[in-house]
Amino acid sequence: MFAKAFLVLITCLLLNAGESIDHDIQSTVDDLFHVGSTTAESGPTHHLHGVENFQITLLDPPKPSKREKDLDRNLKSLPSRTPFGSQIQISFTINGETTSTHHDLTLDLHHDLFDETATYRSTDEKETRKQPIPNHAYKASIRDTKGNGPELGWIRATIVNENEAHIYLLDYLQGDLLVVEPTSNVLIHSPDHPDIRRLSNFGHKMVAYMHDADAHDSHQKSEAFVRMRRLVQEHSVRNAHPLMRTKNVQRRQRHLALMPPWLRNSIGVYKGEYGRMSGTSGGTTVNCPAIQQRMKIGIACDAGFYEAIAGSSTSNAANDLKVVVLITNIMNVANVLYTE
Repeated sequence: MFAKAFLVLITCLLLNAGESIDHDIQSTVDDLFHVGSTTAESGPTHHLHGVENFQITLLDPPKPSKREKDLDRNLKSLPSRTPFGSQIQISFTINGETTSTHHDLTLDLHHDLFDETATYRSTDEKETRKQPIPNHAYKASIRDTKGNGPELGWIRATIVNENEAHIYLLDYLQGDLLVVEPTSNVLIHSPDHPDIRRLSNFGHKMVAYMHDADAHDSHQKSEAFVRMRRLVQEHSVRNAHPLMRTKNVQRRQRHLALMPPWLRNSIGVYKGEYGRMSGTSGGTTVNCPAIQQRMKIGIACDAGFYEAIAGSSTSNAANDLKVVVLITNIMNVANVLYTE
């Protein structure tokens, strides 16, 4: 097997770049993506459900930018930086104990995740190829059925192709995180999972689970689960608190009715309505000023990671893309935590 390296130059968004990143958040990110864990669990962590009827609609098909035109007048050899365009709409159904359908979720390209000049390099003993990083990352706020009103949650999606995507959806009122993954990726990191072979044999291209509701009993006792659950719940409480300040009594009552007991009980005593950066002045919660900063970072992966994700040690454009998309997904979701 040829030795391979992967260098990805990307930008991660931070608030108040001078602040140190909390170790608890860092380790939670590691656990969420099955990396850096010091304690391996013997069994599967979650029950998995099949995803069906996945559809993606390009609302704003990709157009070459002026920079791309300048780099390649014929546009024959230059890969598109935005292969799915600046805005998409996705729909999908999850068949579990109860069927849930997500209709026509409109997402915008996460422009700030990558610098305009970001590139990746793929190296083996024969050559090094350099290409622009294609942006497959999308984001959106979840609002009411008409797309208006206050933010009720967020969604991050990294599109793999027309049949597959990595999707993370957090509903503040539910206080639980929905995770959707391509079946092929789950087969890599959890090949012995009792659900994955069955769902794969039934032809499911993607599988899904709720971080809290679908966790196995043994996993609920693990440090990784407790830490992640606490972070998701605190995130939900902070963001659901402003929903109770609406003057619309019916809307406020509807929001309360949708909340689980732990969230309803937390809303009344929550004091930090401005989140982690809040402070106090004269006994009153105030908003600490924060300016969004951009930090350029590089990510390298070795031959073992490359082969595990690509399913091959051969370095080519198709295998490169598999690895680029997975790293993009990690940054797309981690970006939510670090930005907050």
